[in-house]
Amino acid sequence: MNPGAFNIESSEFASTVLAQYAPNISQDAESLFWGGITAATQTAIAALTPGAAQGSMTAATQTAVAALTPRLIDGVFSKVLYDNSALGGYVKVTGTTVTSSNIAAQVGLIYAAIPAENLADTVSPTAIYCPRAWRQLARIANNSVGAAQQVNFEFDSMAADAKCFYNGVELIFVPTPNNLMAYAQRKAAIMWLTDLQDDILKFEVGKLTNDGDVQFVRSIYTLAAHVGQASKGVLYGG
Repeated sequence: MNPGAFNIESSEFASTVLAQYAPNISQDAESLFWGGITAATQTAIAALTPGAAQGSMTAATQTAVAALTPRLIDGVFSKVLYDNSALGGYVKVTGTTVTSSNIAAQVGLIYAAIPAENLADTVSPTAIYCPRAWRQLARIANNSVGAAQQVNFEFDSMAADAKCFYNGVELIFVPTPNNLMAYAQRKAAIMWLTDLQDDILKFEVGKLTNDGDVQFVRSIYTLAAHVGQASKGVLYGG
């Protein structure tokens, strides 16, 4: 029998529930992987002295982190900001409110800060992991009303899930913890760590109490985020 909850759950009811909940479980896992932050990390970040220079965290990011809802694990952006009991060692690009009018300029700042050796790596190319809302802004920026068209972002199709590139670097739209930050890093340096072959492998459906009508749905797995070579990553809004 192949692994996976769909293949090992034989109850018709459980299979129906699984089909409905599986997408939500996957979305929650993705959100946790990218934007999760623990209460302990929030407290540690709140204790930092903010600053504008490299080697310090901006006050805007510190405020944004304080407003997040604590989760079970520290996701990618939390790991980049604060890891090994200290401020993360990232290349900082100070951010601002990104709009369709300035997104090209802001992504240009990220691109300019990427280490040359990372851009030259064709085995594990660099990508810019950015808020999902930036996809719409990039589309609008390419088709400004009443202005000469400037195609700063190259989409490989008109599909809603089309790949997007800036100067050959792919923009990957992810559930960032807020719309302030983006992160440019080699793909191999960002690692999804889990004990599963898929994110719904351990799935349980059962009665909440014996002889009751209310049933529970439970998905059990481990999840952790790891970022390698953090000093080479570019954090926009850090």
